[in-house]
Amino acid sequence: MYKKILVSLALFSSVSFAGLIDAIAITVNNDPITLVDLSKIKEQNRVDNQQAKKLAIKLKLQEQEVKKRGIEVLDIEVTDQLKKIADSNKLSVMQLLGQVSSQQGLTTEQFKKLLKQQIQQQKLFQSIYFEKSKSNISDEELKEYYNLHINEFIYHDSFDVIEYKSLDVKALQSLIQNPLIFNQNIIQKNHTLKHNMLSKKLVDMFTSMENGSFSQIIPVQNQYVLFYLQKKSALKIPKFEEIAKDLEKRVIESKRETILTNYFEDIESKAKIRYLRD
Repeated sequence: MYKKILVSLALFSSVSFAGLIDAIAITVNNDPITLVDLSKIKEQNRVDNQQAKKLAIKLKLQEQEVKKRGIEVLDIEVTDQLKKIADSNKLSVMQLLGQVSSQQGLTTEQFKKLLKQQIQQQKLFQSIYFEKSKSNISDEELKEYYNLHINEFIYHDSFDVIEYKSLDVKALQSLIQNPLIFNQNIIQKNHTLKHNMLSKKLVDMFTSMENGSFSQIIPVQNQYVLFYLQKKSALKIPKFEEIAKDLEKRVIESKRETILTNYFEDIESKAKIRYLRD
């Protein structure tokens, strides 16, 4: 009889504690934040109780905005993001998931859920700051930004280069050491490359080079490519009208943090927030 009472008390104690752990601590517009939610946020972000509450409210408001705006994330978007992260770390997707599991203790499904939330957040932020900023940007503001940052838009209109291709990387290395030696394993071609026909990566590379210099050797599929920059055209200043759209994007981006902070401070001030438990 004595043992049975002890078992009953133990069961009652664990059930009561579970009820407390799952209890609602805060409501935001009638949506609950539980003590479990706060505990996870504290652990994951290494913050104290007050900071955890603030962060939980912010996340709940973001979640509500996602629903309100009908923002969706497709499975293929999560898969693409997963592959990008793996590629940037020079890992296969399976290797990345293995590291996430061993280092962070997350299952594949938990990690995908986290990625989905991050993509949702990015889409939400993009939706908010483009919506709020476009209506507030005047031509005067764009022109002021143009005048203050004109050096960032000056560019070389064209690049005269010699392109060398070879299957043998050592042949190109020898060419850099002695450009006058003929090598039948190297294919040579002259180009005048227009700024607006090149990728940003190549434009940046040619812009940073001095006339009369070689680029680094670049692997392209099953061969190697080397450029010799003969001449860059004179610097050109674009007209305001030519880059108005790019200016608008830059001004919007420069306001991003202010726009997002103000937006969420505004909706938080209007939200119905109730604190039920510490």
